[in-house]
Amino acid sequence: VAERVARGITRSVKGVKIVRSGDDEIDSESGESDTESASTDKSRFDVQRIIVRFDHDRCTISADSSGELLHRRGWRQAVAKAPLRETLAAAMIAACEWNGEVPLVDPFCGSGTIGIEAVLRTRNIAPGLTRAFAMELWPGTSATMVKGARDIARAAARTGTGVPVVMSDRDEGAVRAARANAERAGVLGDLTIECHSLSDTVLPNIGDTGLVLTNPPYGLRVSDALDLRGLYARLGDVVREGGRGWRLALLVPDRKLAGQVKLPMKPVLRTTNGGIPVSVELTKAAKSAKREGAATPETSPRATPSPSP
Repeated sequence: VAERVARGITRSVKGVKIVRSGDDEIDSESGESDTESASTDKSRFDVQRIIVRFDHDRCTISADSSGELLHRRGWRQAVAKAPLRETLAAAMIAACEWNGEVPLVDPFCGSGTIGIEAVLRTRNIAPGLTRAFAMELWPGTSATMVKGARDIARAAARTGTGVPVVMSDRDEGAVRAARANAERAGVLGDLTIECHSLSDTVLPNIGDTGLVLTNPPYGLRVSDALDLRGLYARLGDVVREGGRGWRLALLVPDRKLAGQVKLPMKPVLRTTNGGIPVSVELTKAAKSAKREGAATPETSPRATPSPSP
């Protein structure tokens, strides 16, 4: 198939040279390294990729207009262990219907993908605004049109989030990566990024509502053979301590593991992460851990954490 398509192109377009597709163009579902990020250098697009697809004997031939894969927004150049795709983080936020009106907390932030995507969403910053695309070098593409589209997108962006978006991780390297990525994305000032363990997490006390949205370790890829039940139980404690208006959403491959948080959960999204089937499990508003008749949230002590590893 490739030879026939190549032959047709070389006969129709003078001066074209056919090259074999490199390994770096393979999608991560089948082996792509997530350590690469989108480039803003248009000079990289010196090769035009042609895609041939067959579906029930129907053949579709298309020219790749993006260059690097679309999930690469352009800002994620520093990565931590088991990185999360930008598009998956955005899908998690959309599935939980977070609209930027309540605080969002990610206590296992890694390289900061969830928090950064949350700010980009609530500030209406267009995905991929800072990256380049292969179609910009196509014959006939108007540079004025491309610039105009970017100018319109920049003008539509809002300033500030209005609510806290907090990211934390116990790994100092991950926190440094998150800060570097947030700065490249232009949203560092909209985020609170901290280095501490899950047990030290304190949820923002603003209206006693919010969302904890995170991609915790789940015993695959990085944390093989670890018993994470205590970690998930502590995560449930953190949410309950925040107040009855706080919800929790987890990206997990095993609903039994999510059950350790001891909160009723339901799947709102099913997909894959690095080839692993996963779901986003979302709780209803958590029951408050504060005693009835206790002092106001400003003066009442926080509940005593349960033992955890």
